[in-house]
Amino acid sequence: MTALGIAALALLFTWIFGGFLLRAGGLLLVFTGATILALSGNANGILVAAIGAVLWLLGHGHYALRHGIWKSALASRIATARTRPPGDRACR
Repeated sequence: MTALGIAALALLFTWIFGGFLLRAGGLLLVFTGATILALSGNANGILVAAIGAVLWLLGHGHYALRHGIWKSALASRIATARTRPPGDRACR
């Protein structure tokens, strides 16, 4: 019974705070990867930054799933670029 209660609390915590934690952690990883690349020239910084960008976008997807609207226009454009009609993708 205790395991079910802990699992329920973990799911509730993930549902409430998951989007924020993914966005904040992703942003932190992007900046960390860029710093690694800039200071040491190590190409692994690109991988760290790319993983951070994916986490950031997943956080926005979680927010959109939860609230029905995208948190930022940039995330909306990135996530829905393939699903919009071609005329709507034109530069304005």
